[in-house]
Amino acid sequence: MKHDKPDYHSERFRELSIKMRLRMHKASHEIMRAKSQAEADQVIYGEYGTLDLSLLSERMERAEEVAKTVARWQQSGSKLHDVSRLLSGVAEGVTPAIPDMPSAHVDDNFYLHFGRGAKLLIPSLPGAWVDGAYVEFLRQSEGSGYRFMIVGTLDDRQSSIGDLLLNQSVVASFFVAATSTLGDAAPRLTGDQHIDRSVFEAVIDRLAIALRCVAKTDLPYDIEREINLVSPALACVALRR
Repeated sequence: MKHDKPDYHSERFRELSIKMRLRMHKASHEIMRAKSQAEADQVIYGEYGTLDLSLLSERMERAEEVAKTVARWQQSGSKLHDVSRLLSGVAEGVTPAIPDMPSAHVDDNFYLHFGRGAKLLIPSLPGAWVDGAYVEFLRQSEGSGYRFMIVGTLDDRQSSIGDLLLNQSVVASFFVAATSTLGDAAPRLTGDQHIDRSVFEAVIDRLAIALRCVAKTDLPYDIEREINLVSPALACVALRR
């Protein structure tokens, strides 16, 4: 599914990246024109004051990893599943009418759009919520499986460099091997400290619902291309029935 709506993560991330590059260019010129160190420091504080500078390089690296993930998604065809209406209903207490299944056979690379209505809030970061997840098939040393990148977003703030960088780097990733389940991923979660265990557990719950919704139910079982929603052993039992 192609799209060009700015409320989807890929488009918003592109806009934030452009804004940040322009802001950094402008700030560097202001620093060079500063008549004193105090004046230069004022520019720096104004641009980075909202950000924990000890995490600056980490956030820059994380934003770069998001850019690479988005690029791979675009190169694979920009497949997007908008499950925002479904998950908004779940947030309101509506039980979704989707099939119960032990595993989900899915595409190799796609984006799941949760939307703000899913109410996956990030309590430690006011005005932030988990907006969706990039899902891509990989072969790693631990075996074949799917890598998930959970992406957060923030309400519009002042467009300082710190604000823009923060908005691009509230992400966390984990890998689900063919021999494990979606729920086993918690100990392997890496990324932003604001996406903690409680946020992650809520995301896993919504992911299980969304993956059932977008699963390719017409295809035969393929252990490499399945995301186990229950243990693989239980999945085999269910499939034999």
